[in-house]
Amino acid sequence: MSEINSTGQAATASSTKTLTETKRLLASVTSIIQRYLSKCINQTFDSLDDSLFELANSARTNNEQSCFFDAMREIRIKRRSIEEYANSAIPLFITEPRRVDIILQKQKEISSELTLLGEQELEELVLMESAASRVRVDYSGDLLLSQQRLYNLYESSGMVTERQSTTTALDPQVICRIISQSCSCLEVEAKEKLLVLRHIGYQLQESYGLLLHAVNEHLADNGILPSLKFKSATDATAATMHQSTSAEATTANTEQSNTQHSADTYAELQSLLAKMRKTGNEPEKQANDETFNEPAYVVSEKELLQVLADVQRHHIPENLADGRAELIDLKEIFSTALNGDNSSAKKKVVNQENDDAINLVSMLFEFILDDYNLSAPIQVLISRLQIPILKVVIKDPSFFSRSTHPARRLLNALAKAGIGWNDASEKSKDKLYDQIHNIVRKILDEFDGDISLFTRLNDDFQRFLDREGRRASIIEERTKEAEIGRIKTQKAQNTVKSTLKGLTGNQAVPEVAREILENGWSRVMFLSYLKNDKENRWLEAVKVAEELIWCLSPPVSSADRERWTRVAPGCIKALKKGLQEVSYNSAGLDDTLSQLKAVLAQTFKHPLASQAATAKPANTVTPITEPGETAHTEQPLHAENSAELIAISNMQTGDWIEFSLVNGSRFRCKLSAKIDDPDCYIFVNRLGLKVVEKSRMELANDLAMGRLSVLEQGLLVDRALDAVMGNLRKITAKQA
Repeated sequence: MSEINSTGQAATASSTKTLTETKRLLASVTSIIQRYLSKCINQTFDSLDDSLFELANSARTNNEQSCFFDAMREIRIKRRSIEEYANSAIPLFITEPRRVDIILQKQKEISSELTLLGEQELEELVLMESAASRVRVDYSGDLLLSQQRLYNLYESSGMVTERQSTTTALDPQVICRIISQSCSCLEVEAKEKLLVLRHIGYQLQESYGLLLHAVNEHLADNGILPSLKFKSATDATAATMHQSTSAEATTANTEQSNTQHSADTYAELQSLLAKMRKTGNEPEKQANDETFNEPAYVVSEKELLQVLADVQRHHIPENLADGRAELIDLKEIFSTALNGDNSSAKKKVVNQENDDAINLVSMLFEFILDDYNLSAPIQVLISRLQIPILKVVIKDPSFFSRSTHPARRLLNALAKAGIGWNDASEKSKDKLYDQIHNIVRKILDEFDGDISLFTRLNDDFQRFLDREGRRASIIEERTKEAEIGRIKTQKAQNTVKSTLKGLTGNQAVPEVAREILENGWSRVMFLSYLKNDKENRWLEAVKVAEELIWCLSPPVSSADRERWTRVAPGCIKALKKGLQEVSYNSAGLDDTLSQLKAVLAQTFKHPLASQAATAKPANTVTPITEPGETAHTEQPLHAENSAELIAISNMQTGDWIEFSLVNGSRFRCKLSAKIDDPDCYIFVNRLGLKVVEKSRMELANDLAMGRLSVLEQGLLVDRALDAVMGNLRKITAKQA
């Protein structure tokens, strides 16, 4: 909770302004916002022009390149119009504050009806709302102060009489809405339009604070609540803040406990290595003592890092994607690099702490390069970081003891992001692969011991993932909705077909009645099935079809004939109403129903003549299923598949799996939705597009046959350290 300090309210009475003074101040505030928007738009379009030019140069086809150049040309032509539109809209919202409530209410209504928006409109809305939300969070204090001052100015001059909120034209959602509308004149493709809005969002986020600061300073200098201060808590929220503080303290204690645990883990790793040296290398030590007694020369950290730089130049290929992911034998390389072939010189060695670091980094990457969860191309790139990570550990051993260490966080982020990357993807055209490749290259080229490089790279990578993630989430949600709709539609069609077949059985239905049932009333039943949850019309539609078929059977007994005279007219009436609703045969519906009436009348008048022809076997009717019921029985589960079925049932949406195909290739996908009725699992790729759909039984069989593997999504470095710890414990236990 954040509130305005009450000391600012004392200044309210003294800040009363005449209407003339208010208009003058509002005009100056408008001018400040207009200058800011003009600068923001110009900076955006300058960077956008460069981005489009780069995209055009790297385009895969001439058509794609032409689209980017056309977008550049269109933006250059329209940028002045966009700036003028945005600047002309600002005075309206500044001088008429009620317009702000109207536009925000309209935005709220649009957001509540997302399903009615097209894909492009939805993506534009998400982009602008995300930008506004980030700005509101980043500059909450300055925003609250500026809006309070501006609204006070409205009140003091009588422009606003009923105070409902302090939202003004300075709200980032209003500014984003104005900019979005100003860009509606751009005649470009959807992706270029989104690129424009994305660049504007970044620019707003970076410099919105400058606008708020300028407005606050200007209004305060002109006597509008000059003593107003931003206060993080008030007495009214003391209890809440106390709970928040307690929660933060608990979190801090937890983090401290985790750090202590990690530190203990590192100490245990060193202890286990010491035990290995004591038990495994004792004979070698004795032999060395017998041959020469001269103490070895311990190289300095500077010398060690220089050796690592030389090793990196010779062992890392220029093209990082070349070759396989291979473990570098650091021990052997160090021995050769430090001592060479000169056996007479004093032996050079590293100190014990650095020797432990070399051993642990080697073991760490041994696990990473054996980790099945990393796709091979991503694994190759990460393998190039063996020497840089060793440099990190030598400079800062807390890599092993802090889960929040910048280098550790970046490694985990790269591995997590690459889990969904498929070997079949085209490296040169894949943004994620290109991003990871560039990060590895920057570390190799630029890391000189400054750990902050990993922080900057991780921040940039997270922003990239956020952008890609938002787009993928939108596509995945639309994919999921489309698949659920398709499955529900398919089930409705199958249910209608099986129900009509069950009702007619082997009965000889006249052609006009069959035409109405199969091509007309089936549509009514289909819509009734889909709307059954809300309107409960399914059984009514089935009853009409059932009554029609019964009326086509010759009534023999007097009770049947009496019932026939009651049912037939109502059935015809219901048929007409339903068929009109679905616009079936609009021009000739009356003629079709007249033919049906004639057939029904003939059946009623001559029951004996048609009884044999219309006899319906009792065993041909199948049960009518209501929506939600299963119309078929699953095959009995095999005992050997029970464990696999349980494993599949335990899969959660968001889990990543890998399928192995019969041709030996593999692909990875994420479980996006589990649809119980019918039994269906929908999988998408990392872009949110559907790639496969299978039943639970099919997945269980794939798992039993080894064609499916569930991928581990835990933090890579943490899993590697756990594995190293386990291996060291086993080795020392055997030696003991």
